[in-house]
This record gives sequence, C-alpha cells and structure tokens, in this order.
Amino acid sequence: MLYLPKWTWFRASLMWMVCFQGVLLQEALCAELEAWLSRPRTWQDLGAWFEKEFLYDRERLRDAAHWSRGMRVQAPETTFSRKMGVCADAALLCKYALNRMDQTYSAQVVYLDHGEDKLPHYVCAFRIKGSLHVMDYGTEVEATRGTFGPFEELEHYVQWYCSRTRSGPLRSFGFGWIGAKPARR
Repeated sequence: MLYLPKWTWFRASLMWMVCFQGVLLQEALCAELEAWLSRPRTWQDLGAWFEKEFLYDRERLRDAAHWSRGMRVQAPETTFSRKMGVCADAALLCKYALNRMDQTYSAQVVYLDHGEDKLPHYVCAFRIKGSLHVMDYGTEVEATRGTFGPFEELEHYVQWYCSRTRSGPLRSFGFGWIGAKPARR
C-alpha cells in the first residue's frame, strides 16, 4: 500500500474540486451562449449584440508581451459571457455563432498580418448569397468596427481595410490563424 502524507490527499481533493467547479462554470457559460443561439438569429442580430454588449479588452491587449509564444484565444462562450475580448476572441465568437445560426454563412476567421513589429488582427468573414462580408468588432478603430460588405474576394476587403487604417500595407493575410492558439471547439 502506498502511503502519502495528509496534505497530499488534501491537495489532490482541492485540485479535484477546483477542476469540477471549472467544468460546471464552463457548462454554465456554454449554456448561456447556446440559450441565446437557440432562438432564430441572423448576422444582423449578432452585430447588434456586439454593438450593444461587447467591449474591447485593453487589459488582454497589454498582455501582448506573452503573445510571442502564441496568444491564447478565449472560448466563444467565455467571450460571450464576459462581453469583452480582443480581436481574436471576437472573431472566434463570430465564426462559432454565425455557423450555428446558418451553416450557409460558411464563416471563417481571417488574419491580417501587419508585420513583425505589430500584432496580427483577426476578423470573421462569411458569405451571404455568394458575396463576402466581414465582421470586425474586436477593434477600437471606429472606421473598421462593424459588419462590412459585400466584397467579391478577400483581397477587396483587405484593400478596403488598408484604406481606412493607418497601418500601411499588410505583410500577409488569409483564412485561419497566425500566431494564435484558438480555444478548442
């Protein structure tokens, strides 16, 4: 028989309780988002939710020093519950919610890479009757905050985006993630 000191058992019990509470919290957050999505919704409803509820999280942006190892993106239900996040958090929530509302939206995360000295920016692209639209609510730049489109191709959105920001030309852009680790979904 293996003998372990009392504090080891206590610590193991405490860790189990914390993990169990974390699971319960995650389930509650997931239920909140699923309840919102259970009613008929459209991309306009999601945009209205972002306009009314969502705040850009400057504190998470200040943690940018740690992003060189890969930014940890919040799970969609966490972003929905907190009503705060950065661009990657908003883009992942948009992708998840849009695809749950209507799979014909074919929502995808898009990265906009400004170069080595700047963090990439993330938005969510989706299709309506074949035309590309983009949701960008994870920004403080008013000129690019909102839902925009239609665009024929992603390149047309990128040209539009660059004309409204002072960031200059992008090093690269595309569908997917660059320098971020999205929450598993």
